Amino acid sequence: MAIRESKLTIEYQAIGTVLGADRAPVDGWAAARSEIRVDESVAGALAGLDGYSHIWVVFALDGVDERGRVVVAQRPPGAPSEVGVLALRTQARPNPIGIAAVRLVSIDGATLIVEGLDAFDGTPVLDIKPYIPYYDSVPDARVPEWIGHP
Repeated sequence: MAIRESKLTIEYQAIGTVLGADRAPVDGWAAARSEIRVDESVAGALAGLDGYSHIWVVFALDGVDERGRVVVAQRPPGAPSEVGVLALRTQARPNPIGIAAVRLVSIDGATLIVEGLDAFDGTPVLDIKPYIPYYDSVPDARVPEWIGHP
């Protein structure tokens, strides 16, 4: 089967902005509390989201410049050798897009309060999706040994 190549340039309009940390928390992102301010033009799309305990946040890694995106391999802590950036949760990516499954604490109008979002203050939010355990959880997923386990 032939692979169809695309030279398509994709543009997205942010639907909101993260208000949170201006640097990584010393104790990690898991307990970091942030606000996501959704643009009023899409605030109606939040209806019903308060029924979920967790959401996916898709965001632009806008602080990573072009030079940071040309990295193809890195040696992460604990790994025996370099691995490709697509095997890592690094900011150095071919396309500067981040995702995070976070706890939805509350919604007040067009403002969401979340915990666990590893995004800095001012980060553009591209999309929000509900976390649905029977779709999003993979009980038999595996990871390399060097990843470690919490």
